[in-house]
Amino acid sequence: MSKTCLLTTACFMTLAAGPVLAQTSQAVQQGSKKLASAQTPALTPEEREAQKHYRIAQEALKNNDLSIAADELDQAAQLAPKNAIIWYNLAQVESKKGDSASALQHLQKAESLGLPKSVQDNAAQLDAKLSYEAKSVADSRLDGPRTPVPTGVPTPCEIQQGKRSVEVGHTGEWGDLKFLVKAVPNIGTTPWQGPSIISVKAPGLPKRDITIAQASSVDLQVCGQSVTITFEGSYSGAFLWNFSLTKF
Repeated sequence: MSKTCLLTTACFMTLAAGPVLAQTSQAVQQGSKKLASAQTPALTPEEREAQKHYRIAQEALKNNDLSIAADELDQAAQLAPKNAIIWYNLAQVESKKGDSASALQHLQKAESLGLPKSVQDNAAQLDAKLSYEAKSVADSRLDGPRTPVPTGVPTPCEIQQGKRSVEVGHTGEWGDLKFLVKAVPNIGTTPWQGPSIISVKAPGLPKRDITIAQASSVDLQVCGQSVTITFEGSYSGAFLWNFSLTKF
């Protein structure tokens, strides 16, 4: 376990067992005692800065300020990217804020790094909750408002070629063809494991899920046109995933 993980576990572990705000004060007290007695090597400048940010996050939680808490935890996670507990608590706060897509992404990052056994059951339950919420919101986004099409009037359909970079739980479009990124490979493994799953919808094309392996593609018939959708992979480590479409 890294030095930062020891520090973070002391300060944040109790957040996993119950309501965030109710246990923050106790976590701070316990964390301070453990930090005072722990014999650990000197922290790096990045670790000291990460420690500063998660302490600010604790103060924000005491005042029920989830926005600042999330911002501070995010900065701590960027400074200590291998610390599973920081990512886990960031996911908890984002869940409280109602940002299911980001919370799910950061929770899966924490799980890929390896969470302590004491929080794994709670993490699994949070994963199920966030997965359901992300799917529910994503489906409503993809469907959009329904506009009646007059009988006898051809349904317009324009398919555009090109590459789109989209986050999990968000939609992209190639003209009238919309797609929602529902799942991507596990970025915590080398090489990444698992395919992407996207839900596609276009005029005259019922919504459907398609599975695409990384660096692979699928062919579809959309509005009388033959198209190929290719899953290219991640983009600059910013949780964006590249998909491209070509017509033939």
